[in-house]
Amino acid sequence: MADSFIKSIRAGQTQRLLKLDTTAQHLVMLDPSKVLARGYSLVQDTNGVVVTDAGQLAIGAELRVTFAKGWTQAEVKERGGK
Repeated sequence: MADSFIKSIRAGQTQRLLKLDTTAQHLVMLDPSKVLARGYSLVQDTNGVVVTDAGQLAIGAELRVTFAKGWTQAEVKERGGK
């Protein structure tokens, strides 16, 4: 009886460790630097507000675009969208 109890405890422990490992891997992939390394960029207006919609921008607005390696300043020349 004690043997099956110990096996049950170990099985539960193994499942929890696997779940913890999976969660840790997900957190690593959500690290902003990892997201940028996958080709995404971060676009902010002059106040540091993240731009998520072209409708937030006026023609001539200055932007800061951050990449995995470095950043650049850009100006809105035209915009599209729905």
